[in-house]
Amino acid sequence: MARLFIVSYQFPPTRLVSSKRMGHFFMEAKSFFDDIYVLTSEKNAAFETDSLLDFPIEHREWISHRDFRSDLQQRSGSPSRLVRRLKQHSIGQKLLQLRKRWPLFYWFGDGGRDYIHKAVKRADAMIRKHQITHLFTSYGPYADLIIGYKLKKRHPHLTWISDFRDIFENKPSLDPQLRNPFWYMGRKVKIADLVTTVSEGLAQPLRLLHPRVSVLYNGIGKFSQHPEIGLRQAAFTISYTGTLYDRWQALGVFFQLLSQSPSRFGHFDEGEHIQFRYFGPDAIECQSKAQNFNVDAFCTMHASTSMTQALLHQKESHINLLLSWSHARQKGVLNAKLFEYLGAQRPIFAIVTGPLDEELRYWVETVGKGRCFFTEKHSLSEMSAGLNSLMESIHSGRWKAPTKLPSEMFWAHQAPIFWNRILNEEQL
Repeated sequence: MARLFIVSYQFPPTRLVSSKRMGHFFMEAKSFFDDIYVLTSEKNAAFETDSLLDFPIEHREWISHRDFRSDLQQRSGSPSRLVRRLKQHSIGQKLLQLRKRWPLFYWFGDGGRDYIHKAVKRADAMIRKHQITHLFTSYGPYADLIIGYKLKKRHPHLTWISDFRDIFENKPSLDPQLRNPFWYMGRKVKIADLVTTVSEGLAQPLRLLHPRVSVLYNGIGKFSQHPEIGLRQAAFTISYTGTLYDRWQALGVFFQLLSQSPSRFGHFDEGEHIQFRYFGPDAIECQSKAQNFNVDAFCTMHASTSMTQALLHQKESHINLLLSWSHARQKGVLNAKLFEYLGAQRPIFAIVTGPLDEELRYWVETVGKGRCFFTEKHSLSEMSAGLNSLMESIHSGRWKAPTKLPSEMFWAHQAPIFWNRILNEEQL
């Protein structure tokens, strides 16, 4: 009998993008395992939950633990708000530089030492009691990866699948006493049976650490179905849903485009206007930034909304704004928002801070028929012309949604192939 054990610090129904990926893994695995057991942090109960991710879980246990970072984050209101507060002070700036360095992430990261110790102890007992055959963990946080490593060492029979929604910082540390997490975590990942990640861009550096890396996109599934809508709003709406976190620079570029007087878009009829809509936990900060660029008259900011409402806003928008980043040593930031936007089948306008990322551009432009610009490749005037061209094609009715989306972006397609391959290989 095949039994799956999922260790996840952030698990549904917590209102986080990471929870949505874990939820899709859980739901798709139900058809392939006799039982699925989940171990998660009780800190989830203190964060906002979402009804869209509130599905029955038969076997779930919570870890009660001390947690420095989560307690600080809850007092701050959101991860991005916490980061901005720390940046205002020299000590905070230093802490941000060190937060992904060993051993600080072990002591002060999500979960931390107390969570790791208690989770390993509880999981060890559950694996023995329920005769678990497969283990699934997902980074981040670092804690879940360390837990997976410790459990695999204790129970070599486990088939350990180590998932990476993101990748640990791979820049060398300037301080030799602060170990590079890419080096440190690489030692842990080596004993996993399989590594999974969200894109080919992230798979490349992971293949330096492990011979078996599979890509499972943050695709469309049970928790990302867009509702049907009626007529769109009279204003020409450009929308962004979710946290802004490390995307403030890209947002500033977009506000620069917007500040070049929306009246220049001559294809609008009299009375029509552009409206940028933000829906997320950073509404106050977003409003302040809009004022700095003198575009607040064209913006409406809304506090956090449910995942269901976010999908509705994406569907009814004329353009969905995608803000992202790339780096010469790390590309492939294909988050769940990108695939939600693709599923909405509305035009995407993407601004990416950093160099060209062909994989991201493929999904936005080739698949989604949108426009994707990179700050190290395109000038502000090129981006402005691209936005103007996209808006004109929408306004004139020339823009048409793609008639067929790639099958690999759907969980119903990629997950059965993945689980069947793992289980069939073990039967050989």
